[in-house]
Amino acid sequence: IDYFSIDVIFEDNINFIISEHGAEGLGIVIGLFQKIYQEGYYIDWNKKILSMFSQRINSSKEKIEHVIELCLEEGIFNKELYEKYNVLTSRGIQNRYLKICKDCRRKSVIFDKNYLLVNNPELT
Repeated sequence: IDYFSIDVIFEDNINFIISEHGAEGLGIVIGLFQKIYQEGYYIDWNKKILSMFSQRINSSKEKIEHVIELCLEEGIFNKELYEKYNVLTSRGIQNRYLKICKDCRRKSVIFDKNYLLVNNPELT
């Protein structure tokens, strides 16, 4: 997809990331959202992707890993799927992805059932 929406007022979980890591933390989260939506509704997360992402956004690997840990704790990303499959996604990401696909009038969206966190039978 070419775009994704960002709330005008952030929820507490995003505000907590900002309080802990400032604008850099917010930039990391938004950068991760960009990468996820560029791929679809999730990304595989590993050392290679971390290294390339770190270089692209000019932030340390350690800072990115710490922000991801907070995102998992705060429910921004689904902790269970991350621990089981090393993927970053969430119910919110998947709902927004489905809404965008519906708005673009895609007839079908294929989800990996292992990563599915939403129930939307008309598009899955």
